[in-house]
Order: sequence, then C-alpha cells, then structure tokens
Amino acid sequence: MLKRLFTAVILAGLFYQPVLNGAAGLTADVDKLVAQVDLTSRVPVIVKFKKSINIHGLRRSISKKHQYEPAIIKSQSRQKKQLRRRLLTGLQDQLIKPKAKLAKILRDHGVKTRLKSLWVINAVALDLPANLVDEIAAMPEVERITVDMQLTMSDDRVEGLTTDPLWNLININTEQLWQQGIDGDGVTVAIMDSGVELNHPDLIEKWRGGTNSWFDPYQQNELPADMVGHGTQALGIILGGDESGYQIGMAPEAKWIAAKIFDNANESTLSAIHESFQWLLDPDGDPLTDDAPDLVNNSWGFSTTINECFQEFSEDIKLLREAGIGVVFSAGNFGPSTESSISPANDPGALSVGSVDQSNEIELLSSRGPGACDGGVFPKLAAPGSLIFTADLLPNAYNIVSGTSFAAPHVTGAMALLKSAFPDATLSQIETALYDSALDLGEAGTDDSFGYGLLDVAAAHALLESNFGSNENSRIEFNESLFSVDENTQKLIVTVRRSGGSKGEASVDYTTIEDEAKQGRDYAISKGTLQFNDGETLRSFEVFIHDDDLDEENESFYVALSNVDGNATLGEDLEAEVIILDNDGTGAISFGAVAYAVNESKQQAIIDLIRTGGSTGIVDVEYQLLAKSAAADIDFVADNGTIRFQPGETQKEIHVELVDDTLHEDNETFQIILTAVSEDASIAEPASTTVTILDNDPDIETVTIYLDAVSYDVNESNNQVFLTVIRSGDLEASASVKYKTIDGSAIKESDYVDTSGTLTFPAGVTRRTIAIEIINDGLYEEESSFTLILTDASGNATITTPSAAIVRIIDDDALPFVSIHSSPGHSSGGLPSRFSSNREALEQDSIQNQTRSRSDRGSSLKIFDLSLRGYDSSALLDRLGLQAPEASVTTQPRDGDAEKHAEDNKKSECGSTAISADPGACSSDNEKETAAPADSKDVQTVAEFPEVDADSTTGDAAPQATSDAPLGNSSESSPPQ
Repeated sequence: MLKRLFTAVILAGLFYQPVLNGAAGLTADVDKLVAQVDLTSRVPVIVKFKKSINIHGLRRSISKKHQYEPAIIKSQSRQKKQLRRRLLTGLQDQLIKPKAKLAKILRDHGVKTRLKSLWVINAVALDLPANLVDEIAAMPEVERITVDMQLTMSDDRVEGLTTDPLWNLININTEQLWQQGIDGDGVTVAIMDSGVELNHPDLIEKWRGGTNSWFDPYQQNELPADMVGHGTQALGIILGGDESGYQIGMAPEAKWIAAKIFDNANESTLSAIHESFQWLLDPDGDPLTDDAPDLVNNSWGFSTTINECFQEFSEDIKLLREAGIGVVFSAGNFGPSTESSISPANDPGALSVGSVDQSNEIELLSSRGPGACDGGVFPKLAAPGSLIFTADLLPNAYNIVSGTSFAAPHVTGAMALLKSAFPDATLSQIETALYDSALDLGEAGTDDSFGYGLLDVAAAHALLESNFGSNENSRIEFNESLFSVDENTQKLIVTVRRSGGSKGEASVDYTTIEDEAKQGRDYAISKGTLQFNDGETLRSFEVFIHDDDLDEENESFYVALSNVDGNATLGEDLEAEVIILDNDGTGAISFGAVAYAVNESKQQAIIDLIRTGGSTGIVDVEYQLLAKSAAADIDFVADNGTIRFQPGETQKEIHVELVDDTLHEDNETFQIILTAVSEDASIAEPASTTVTILDNDPDIETVTIYLDAVSYDVNESNNQVFLTVIRSGDLEASASVKYKTIDGSAIKESDYVDTSGTLTFPAGVTRRTIAIEIINDGLYEEESSFTLILTDASGNATITTPSAAIVRIIDDDALPFVSIHSSPGHSSGGLPSRFSSNREALEQDSIQNQTRSRSDRGSSLKIFDLSLRGYDSSALLDRLGLQAPEASVTTQPRDGDAEKHAEDNKKSECGSTAISADPGACSSDNEKETAAPADSKDVQTVAEFPEVDADSTTGDAAPQATSDAPLGNSSESSPPQ
C-alpha cells in the first residue's frame, strides 16, 4: 500500500497542504497523489458527503417548543441538552445512506477496506484504490475528496525559571476568584493534545475516569498516556493542583477528559483529529446521555497556514459550539510579523489566544492578526505564555515552558472558573464577558497583537455578576465593520453580536449585497434569519466564496442586517464590507517554522518551505546552510541549494544530511536562510530557521533508576503490595533514591499506610523492593488507587521512566446477598415472584427472617428469605420500600463457603499466594535487596476482574442489569494490558 502523504508538525504548529478547492469533487492533493501511483495502489482519503441536517431549523424548533413553558422549568441547560441530543442523532443518521452506497460500490469492485465514520463532518475515511477515486468523486452525494494526510509533531520551548512561579496566575487575577470559593467545581474540561501523564500527582485525582474520559483513536493506550509532555504541561495550567508547593492550575477542582490526537510515535492524521472532535460531542457513544465536556483546549495548529484559512476543521468547531462546548486554540508562534495567524486558531468560531510575558508585553513570536479567515480580531485574547511553571512527565514532574501553547490553557481555565460560578451562563455570554472585561493593551481598542486585550478573569466574573440575566434591551450589529477573505477560502463566516442585555429571545435578518464582486461569479448569495436564544450573544452565518484562476484586483461586496425582532434593537454597524483577496499571484516563500529539532539517529533533517499568497507560475528558491555549534561536514553536510515550486505547489522540503556519530555530546545547532527567489515572488517571514541536532549517544557512566512497572494491582485482603525498583548502568558504586506515596482515590491511613523513605543500592545491587501495607477494613467499597513516586536520586544516578506507579486496591470484601420471595401460600394469584442478587463474599453473616405480612399497605408481597452479609439491612429495605421485620440472627456460612473460608486461612501472613516474591518478602522491613547478577523473580501481583458493562452516563464500570446482579454499586476496572 502507498505510504501516506507525510508532512511535519509542531504543537502550536502542525504542517499540512492547504488544498481546498470547493468547485471540484477532488482536491488538488488527491489529484497529485493519484498521479504519482499506479492504479492498483491505495491512497488514504476522506470522502465528504453533502450536508442535509439543518442546524438552524433544529434550534428554532427547540426554541419554539420551550417558549410557552413556565419560567420555573425553562432553563438554558435543558434546551442545550435537547439540542445536543437531536444534533447527535441527526448527524449520525445523515451519514447512514451515503456510507452504505459507498460501501456497495466498494463491494461491487471486490474492495475490502475499513470505513471510518466521521459523522461530525458527514464523511468517511478509508484507503481507496486509486482507480476508484474518480468514480467515488462522481457520486452525487459526494461534496469533495481530500487526502487523509499524516502529520508529525515536535513541542514548544522549555526554559529555566527566573521569576515567581505564580506570576502568570497573579497577573490575570485568578486568586480573587479562589478567595470567593470559585475553583472550577462541577466543570469538565477536555484537552486534545499529545496525551496526559495520568500518574502525575497534580492531575490523577482530577481525571473524570471511566471509558468516556479517555480517547485514543490509534488504540495504543488503554489509559491516559503522554510520550512528550506537551498535553500534560497544558493541562497542568488549566487545573493542576499544588503538590509542588505552588498552585499551578487555574481551576483546581475541575475534572478533565482527554483525546490523544498524536500516536505514540508522535504522528497524527486528519481523520484522527476529526474522530477526536467527534468523540467530544458524545464520549460514551450514547446520544441519550449528556457527558460532553464544557470546554476543550487545543494547543496545536497548522504551521503552513500562516495568513491562510484552512477550513478542514471548521465544521467540527461549529458543531462543538452549537453543542455549547467552548473551543480554545493557541494563536501560534509565528510572529512578530502582522498577518501571521494560523488555522484552526483563525477560524471565527475558535477563541484564539496570544502570549504575553511577565511585563504584559506581547511575546516576540506570538502570531499577529488580522485573522485570515474573516479579516477580524486575531488573537481574540492575550494571556501569560512565557516562563510558565507547570506539570511535566514524571520523573521530572515540573517544568518551565513558553509559547502560545501555554497561553491558551489560561483562557480555558478562566472559562472553567466562570462556568463554575455561573452554571447557567451560555458559552457566548462567557466569551463576551471575557472580551469586554479584558485589559486593553497596545493600541486603544482591539488590535492585531493583543486582540481585545489581556485576560482578566476577576473582571469577567464581575461583569457576568452585574449583567447576568439583565433585562436591558440588547443591540444587534456586526462584530466587525470590515471583513476580508482569501479567494481560495471555501467560505466566509460572518459573526453578529448581541450586546447589552441578553435576556429573552431575539432575531435579525441578514443578506448579501453585490458591489465589484458579483453574486454567482465571485460569491454565492446568502440570506436568512439569525435566531438568538435566551442568553446568547454571538451568532454567525456563512457566505461561500468562488475561487477562479484569474489574476485580478481585490473585489468587495457587502453584508447587511435588518428587521430585528424580540428583546433587541438594531445597533450602529448594520452594514459591513467584505473584501475578496485575489490569490492568483506567484506568492511568497518562507520556512514552515522558526526552529526544528531532529534526533541524530534520523540521519536526515527535513525542513519545510511554504508558499502563501498565490501559487501561479514557477518559483525558484535559493537557500544557504550556516554552522553554529554544529560543525559543517562533521555534524551535518553543508550543501547549499535551490528548490523549485511548480505551478499550484504550496509546500516543498529541504533535506539536510546529518552525521550520526557515537560521541556523547551536547545538542548542537545550525541555521538555514533563504537568500533569493524568482523575480515575481518574494521572501516572507520566517526567512531563516534554526535546526537542533539532538544527541542520542548514551553516557556510559550514567546510572539510571526506575520502577519495573507503571501499575500494580493488589487485593485488599493481601495486606501488602511490593514494588520493585531497578538500577542499571555503572554498578561499581552505591546509589540511592527517595520514594513516597501520594493519595489518589485511596486515602493514606484509611486504605493504605503512608510510606516514604530512601532506598539504597549497595555496590553491585540491581534491584530493591518497597513494601507498602494495605489496610483491610472489611467494608465493601469501590476500587481505589494511590501513587508511589521516585525522587532525588544520588550517587551519580538519574531517574528515568517509569518513575511513578499507580497502585490499585481491589476490594474483595462482601457484597450484599439478597433473596426476596413472595410466599406462594399467600399470593394473590399467578406464579410466585422472585428477585435475587448473589455474589461470592468473604464474610458469612446470615440473617433468617420469618415471613411477615405488610398489612399496613395491604400488599400481598411477603418478605421470606432475606440474607445480608456486610450490609446495613435497614438501608436496603428503605431502598426497596419495605419495612424491616424482627430478625433472628445466626452465624453459619452458606453452602460451599466453609471450604472457601478454610482455604483462605491457609494463605501466608504476608499476602495472597498470587504474589510471587523471594523468601525475604515476609520480613518486617520495608525493603529488600538482590545482588547482581539478579536471578530473583520479578514481583508481580495477579488479580481477577469480572467482566462488567460501562455505565452509560459516567462511563464507570458497573454491574450488568440482570436479575442475578448484586444490589448496590460496584466499580471494578480491568488493569492496563
């Protein structure tokens, strides 16, 4: 099979090919890829079908349904839930028929391939034979076909701390809300990123948990994981705790869920990102449950879209907003030039965030506006993004980071605080409060560096507090007085704003008016009515733009508002100009990023060149390599050269050969600069880039210490769990490492004994064992967990992963055993009824109750045989609506339990026979050692887990609803594979 079209990516900068062509069934990238392969090869594509669902119609019907309800039961949240449910059902239903038709065509041709449903954009992703591309594109249901491109990633800057670790939270007045008890409680935040370090002590307790709280489209990680730390760093800023001694997160009581949009090799595809957006709309796969998050943070973007509008995810963002989910994006690190916005951050539906330093100055590399998709305010807000102290991968645990990737999480955290304080506030109310309360920096009013200004969460809270539910008559007008859009952009999104009060419903008509740009030739006519529901302050409509191949002047048309209705009046900006920017010139050439990093072992650095502002004609680009700390022809091959862009091409690559030596050395850098381009083209920023060669040669004297597993399972009745710590490398000297336990859902001195200390490795010893006492309380309860972490290695040793392990305590105490029968002798008729619940238990208390009539309720139901073990019988009877009878208590085991009880007594005092340890494991010491060469067995804990279904609301494991299921809640999860 043909390898996927492959491009490079950075977080807050993914690389892509901007190839939207709304007039054709095939986009340019598909044409190019098909032309390069033989007809039997398969190409990875996304087939997008035409839309049939009418979102505006859904909104109107739901609004009309609720308009006559009494105020006491009419609520924003109720309408939002109904819209989400109908939206999900409608989106999934509209894909059924076109997907089935596509599947039939493939079957008729004998093609077997997986069809990945992307109902969020009414599309499917598949590997399609090249000879069928034209036939599929000709289907009347197909809107377009694009390549499902593969993407790669590298992360943002990491620096040293030179200031107060809390400066970022202080600058935006977060502490003022904490002092009022506003901490994010009740809010769920999602993050789409590289993943999350689940075991991090500042994050583990805040995970919502369950199968509806983690999504890995590659199915590589059953539990949250992060290979590079970027997602962990961003999430720490949103809601991290204070285990470091500093409160690092904005909303520490919020819960998180996550989608890992990059696989374990740090690669992604467009379809995987679509799947992740889709998952956010319905995490448990059941439209009848409302388990979607309130917000989603996106600290990534396509770096080859500088000053371009790439609308691949425009529909995803729009649908999330319709479902009431706030969508925050980092603005990108492609400043200081103006017009350096990137996608998807420049989508009008995204809340884009730029970065400021400790002095509230805009960061040099923070991308500037105006936005390429509408010519509007970009970024929307600015927030701290320089030298931010936050969580990181274990064992380091914390780090100092910079970039807009870490400015965006401040806004996400601020929105979580405001949603916690005002649960009924709409998304647009919260966004408008943030815009209107922002601290105006730079030029007066909105500008291309700070947008509306610097985030001030306390001021936004005060504004919401004073205006929430205001009866003041609102004003409706355009959000901008001037819009602009590139000719090759598929559609312009025009935002209309409702200011002043937002109580009650309102509507306004909109239309397009031609000028130099003509309807039908340059754009499609757009007219209709925008409906503002109670509390809504922002709405938008779309105007489709026609892309021609004429080299012409920019042209303009107008959009206009009229006929306002409801609790609103028309404002001042009732007409706005729209400029269509011609893109049929030769364009400008620049690097895809200001910096790249590549491992020495790759033997090649691949650097992207991008062409923006037009793709007509041939353009030649000359470049030069300059040595810095890396030496020319020793660390890299310094060959200068020329790259040629053919007509229509927007991306090329420079390949630099690296020398993979065996020396352990510092990372080294060299630079590439653009020196000349063809006469009709120009050079844009960044015109130079720095390449860092990452050394991969080990220091032979290095000693590493790490745990032998990332998780351990132990039955509560085992009383102890053993964790093995391994040392490798130079063993001639002694070494040591500190360790300590950290609470999760398991609480020290209640579920386990708090354990900490220093583990010493004498010379020659390769492994030591830590024993932790588990408290067997005899109470039935849910599975719980805590974490052990390694810190502060000494003796020329360093800690490597895994440096932390989660310990899951599997409760094996008694569940209730209940049998309730209606007495056949007193039944009012029919067959005897029976409800029973049974499960093996460890305790054997049996309560035999004599039949008692419930004459006070005139019922024929009799309590006949009620057996309870380890359970409060009065609470159970209250739950069943029955009256407690007088009880006769005996203490005899059920059939078969005597033998099991005798077998349990044979277990050793140091735990279950399921634990394999050496003879020293039962000593009273917390530690034991094994000398090298190690011939001892690794310590393992074995536990059996029953198969259970996932709860449709929370995703937590729960018993199946059958007549033989135990009463009460049970939550037992399988360990990671």
